[in-house]
Amino acid sequence: MSFQIFHEKLLYRYREDEPLKKVIIPDRITILGRQSFFRVNDMEVVIIPESVQIIEDKAFHYCYSLREVHITQGIETISEYAFQDCTQLEKLCWKSFSFSVSAGGHSKTYLPVMMKAIAQKNLRSSLPKYLKYPLNLALYQNYPDDEKVSQRFKKAISPMCEFLIDTKQTENLQQLLALIPESAIDSLIRYAIDRKNYTAQLLLTDYKYQHFPFQDIPKKFKL
Repeated sequence: MSFQIFHEKLLYRYREDEPLKKVIIPDRITILGRQSFFRVNDMEVVIIPESVQIIEDKAFHYCYSLREVHITQGIETISEYAFQDCTQLEKLCWKSFSFSVSAGGHSKTYLPVMMKAIAQKNLRSSLPKYLKYPLNLALYQNYPDDEKVSQRFKKAISPMCEFLIDTKQTENLQQLLALIPESAIDSLIRYAIDRKNYTAQLLLTDYKYQHFPFQDIPKKFKL
């Protein structure tokens, strides 16, 4: 394979010396230039390193065989049309978060939306909740010190916990316990009971008992 690089940072053209299904971009690159992978027809998987911050317009235009993209938290900007006409693209991997069109029967239109949300650290992406909440959780887990991400995440803590109760993600629910306000704990316990997720109910009840002291005996048994 041949990478044509300007000033050791901008990858402006990739040439296939031989057909490769998996392409790993060098970790010194910070920008994937416009049409840098234009019509690379044999590439099925691309690994984008943490050094890459910007993916420019039509960087992967007409990569008809591209199926899987791995990105990192180094990404800051992804052009809306960076993956234009990548008709086979179906999987996005970002740290612990993985989204597969073929596994879930989801629309491919979600892929660029999710990439943009990751690049902008934006938890308000226009996605259905079964995709938005796992993505939001991944963003929060990977940017724990980012004040904006943290504030937005905390505002959505109740519906996020309800999603985790519905999907029986007990370990993730446990990680979020410290963020649940006292005003929301009872409603979440009732929600867990209604959904017959008794593991989540016990987890939430135990947390309530340890961190939100009961004022009197009747309240102790009001779970």
